[in-house]
Amino acid sequence: MAEKRRPTFVFLLKNYGNGGKVTKTNKVECFPEKLFRKDGKGDKMYRIRVNGKWWPKEERGSRFYYKTQIMQMIARSINF
Repeated sequence: MAEKRRPTFVFLLKNYGNGGKVTKTNKVECFPEKLFRKDGKGDKMYRIRVNGKWWPKEERGSRFYYKTQIMQMIARSINF
């Protein structure tokens, strides 16, 4: 079944190795919390999907992050 929810933000992170070739690519998608709640509330937090899989992998429930937390994670991943 196809995913009906659409991400609000999409980041494509590419790691270039020696010689200028892409060695690794990660696609990070951010979905607003309101898409996962029955009452439709929640504009400030986001759920993350990395390379087509929900992150982090949790047994129960969902984990949501603020925009600032997401940007900090991305900055750390690219050693910024």
